[in-house]
Amino acid sequence: MVNVSSLPTHLALRRFIEAIQPLWSEALTDAARWAKIGERLPIMLDDRDLQLRAIDWPDTRTPEGKHTNLLFYEDPAHRFVINALVKWPGAVTPVHDHAHTWTTYSVLSGSERVIRYQLEEEGPVGAVGKLRETGAYIVKPGFVDVVPPHMPHAETAGDARTVALIVRSERIGVFNHRMWRHSTKEHFLSPGPSQVPFVLS
Repeated sequence: MVNVSSLPTHLALRRFIEAIQPLWSEALTDAARWAKIGERLPIMLDDRDLQLRAIDWPDTRTPEGKHTNLLFYEDPAHRFVINALVKWPGAVTPVHDHAHTWTTYSVLSGSERVIRYQLEEEGPVGAVGKLRETGAYIVKPGFVDVVPPHMPHAETAGDARTVALIVRSERIGVFNHRMWRHSTKEHFLSPGPSQVPFVLS
């Protein structure tokens, strides 16, 4: 069994973890805390060794074409996790949210286009959701995005392999996220990407 709660030996990951752990001891709103986590994300993003290692990280899709996450670390005290997501060229996600969790991320290589939406009317599972596009932007190396809870969005990878580095407020894959199909905007539920423990020494 891989122990992902042990502090990684990789220097950049250790430095990042040690830089954000004290934020839970400060009197911060969640929004302020996750903004500060985003400010510290370049500790990992700019690390040349991590960039080179990412070249060999495994494809994180299942044989059925679904996304999974590499799980590098889960903090035993504060529950945040550090993930990676490897997307193949042109990969498209459904419109989705991350349920009640906070997320900050960027890419070590490649790029993706993100569209954010406003849910104007929420129907039951199986109903057509009324979603209004509120903005779009490109995530590429150096751009850090912070996604608050319950924010509908969708991602389309560029024309090259894309490796995203993600910090989440807790492990996902065990509770439902809201999703909407691109073609019909039909609402459905999914636990999101499953977590694959991965030792990064």
